[in-house]
Amino acid sequence: MTLFNTTSNYLIFMWPAMMAVVLQQVILLAMAVSFSEEFKRESFIKDFAGKEKYAVAVMAIKCLPIWVFANFNILFFYLCSLYFKIPVPDNVWNFFLITAVFVVAATNLGVLVSIVIPDALKATQYLMVIASPAFIISGFTWPTYAMPEFIKNFTAIIPLTPYLEALKIMVVQNGSAILTKKYLVHLLILGWVYFIIGWIALKIKIHFLFKKYNISENYEEEIPTEENPNLIIDDENFLN
Repeated sequence: MTLFNTTSNYLIFMWPAMMAVVLQQVILLAMAVSFSEEFKRESFIKDFAGKEKYAVAVMAIKCLPIWVFANFNILFFYLCSLYFKIPVPDNVWNFFLITAVFVVAATNLGVLVSIVIPDALKATQYLMVIASPAFIISGFTWPTYAMPEFIKNFTAIIPLTPYLEALKIMVVQNGSAILTKKYLVHLLILGWVYFIIGWIALKIKIHFLFKKYNISENYEEEIPTEENPNLIIDDENFLN
């Protein structure tokens, strides 16, 4: 254990890791319903009519509140560390940079699952399957080289894994910022991959929904309203 907890102090060792685990689970839970709930509502067609080409903006608007509040939470955790005299990273800006990228990567993962899985409950369940064992298999407290190959490959796609490795260097081992660079790049790659796949999935989903109900991008008269109730939407078919 001294290989991992070189300080022999479990407060220093576990505090940042637990905060990261909680933050990731909260982000994933929040984003699980971001699009899946929209797909349940008839208002989705009306709200997204003519916006198929703005899928990136729609995703960004959905993610923006989580990006903002999550980073405020990290600032709060940092101030708590100062107040309770818990060691903090020497390079504060590097810590906040890596944390911000981690938040974006976790948010994009949640959005991707929410788009692909059109049911809020199922999306939440799938994300919890990813998030629940993330800490145990991340390599933070147990070496990844002792794990089966498929588990190591699985951990590589979870944002928490590279973030915890970076935290270990910054907080526990007091390493320099250059040592965390590869984990920052790892998080950037995950964030971009999840965002691009989610963007493509959203455009495809909106396109086929509009095609299914014969709604063109600019033909807002076809959207069911009080003045034009002729378009009838079957909720059961819509959810499928």
